[in-house]
Amino acid sequence: MKKICLTNVILLLQLAVLFAGSEKKHVGVLQFEAKGISENEASSVNELFTSDLVATGRFVVLDRANMNKVLAEQEFQNSGCTGTACAVQIGKILNMQYMFTGTVMKVGASMVISIKMINVESSQIEDSKKETVKSADQYAAATKKIAVRFATGKKDMIEIKEPFNGKAFLITSGLTMGTTAGIFNILGFAFADKLDQKKTLYEEAVDSDKIETYYNDYESYRKKANSFYIISWAGYGAGAGLLLWGLLSNSRDDIITMIPRLSRRQVKITLNRRY
Repeated sequence: MKKICLTNVILLLQLAVLFAGSEKKHVGVLQFEAKGISENEASSVNELFTSDLVATGRFVVLDRANMNKVLAEQEFQNSGCTGTACAVQIGKILNMQYMFTGTVMKVGASMVISIKMINVESSQIEDSKKETVKSADQYAAATKKIAVRFATGKKDMIEIKEPFNGKAFLITSGLTMGTTAGIFNILGFAFADKLDQKKTLYEEAVDSDKIETYYNDYESYRKKANSFYIISWAGYGAGAGLLLWGLLSNSRDDIITMIPRLSRRQVKITLNRRY
């Protein structure tokens, strides 16, 4: 009996947490700023987004008429209010948890809808979404996508690529090439170590067939050892050069800037020689 009661208590607690987590957020949507398009077009996008927010079922959205009424009673002018500080101020007057601000801008042949979700209590931009459309016919689909992403809390991740680090690339390449050269050097030593054995077998052989076989083996090992030695020393030289270049580089992008400089210098030298 006690076990059943304990199970029921845990279930009730879980349900309480679930309902608490799904509590609707009270929000307001400010008029979107128009850049490169008409105010009417930006207002239409605003209306579409507001309706889509309501349709998600995750927000309690204050309608525009009531918003303007409360602000008028407080003698607050919200025309041209698009910044975070202004949105927070209005949100506090309206007793909202979050405020949405947005911009609809024309970029080339496309229109970009950018909307921010501002936490009124912390005055921080808690989330932002963006959609690009090719024509006004795509506004409805774009605002719906943005509203759903705000409702689900799915973050729009932006991939940030680190700039190319020429200095580190040179140093790493030099060390890698030096290590590879060391491996080839070890292989060269291994084949050279077998040369004495092959030489002894060749000198002690009596049968002509074996003499030829041992001679061919000796020459094969000798060529392989020499090849590995040549490759290893070339690798040591190239690796040392890259390592030295990297250590002496003044900045991370020296490898990028040096090549154009050398090219320009070569062109200049060529022109000087021709003329």
